[in-house]
Amino acid sequence: MQTYRVPLIRRLSPVTWCGGLAALAFVAGMARAQSGGASASATSPAVVQKLETGVSYSRGDYGLATDTEVLVVPFNYVNETGPWKFRATLPWLHLTGPAAVVADGGGTAGGPVRPNGSSTSGLGDSMLTATYALAAPPAGWRTDLSAKVKLPTGDEDRGLGTGEFDYYGQVDFYRTYASFTPFFNGGYRVLGDGIYQLKDGFYASGGVVVPIADASSIGGALNWREAIVAGGDDATEASAFYHTQLSSNWSTTVYAMKGFTDASADYGAGASFSFKF
Repeated sequence: MQTYRVPLIRRLSPVTWCGGLAALAFVAGMARAQSGGASASATSPAVVQKLETGVSYSRGDYGLATDTEVLVVPFNYVNETGPWKFRATLPWLHLTGPAAVVADGGGTAGGPVRPNGSSTSGLGDSMLTATYALAAPPAGWRTDLSAKVKLPTGDEDRGLGTGEFDYYGQVDFYRTYASFTPFFNGGYRVLGDGIYQLKDGFYASGGVVVPIADASSIGGALNWREAIVAGGDDATEASAFYHTQLSSNWSTTVYAMKGFTDASADYGAGASFSFKF
């Protein structure tokens, strides 16, 4: 099997949609609940189900002469039962440029993956996530443990996936104070090797959520991931977001991001919508 040292795109679903944008929305919701905007336990049903979608756009050169643009429309199903949360994500991608969407975590310059920079569209790699929330005192730090499996549902020949399974383990910490909620997470990824020779490695992020109204909050985060290929850059980027609860069932989150290395998009923006039933 032929292998490549390739330019790799940080996909805006799922690190952003599964582990990033969705996580920001979750922390924002928890911050609002713990600060008095909603009840975190007494009025919560035993089982909560959600359908989520949205759109995100990113653009970057990834160290190449030509930019690559990625449009992502994710479709998520979420089931929350007691301390357990299960999430399934299937993204649709539109890709223009020489780099390929291969993993949730950065990239580097190298030989082209696709034969040309023409546009291609289709389903990307999907993600299954299981999260367990450890018991914590109401005023203490809360801890979530997550395991993720990426499924090779994207077409690797068109740069929409890797054709391999990937595995992630992650721990999240967050705590609500009177006027803000800091959050941190760290994890380790194990990436499958197919036509791409990818490196396992660590990743981490941290940030803060600040409520600005009973149903709305703003926040920011700094994300870092180890290089995904030998000799590549680590990925480093900053993001800012706004989250609001539109009604008892509907919520939305909008965000913008800026990358600082060739392993990240130069910039990106997006929005998600969540319906609870």
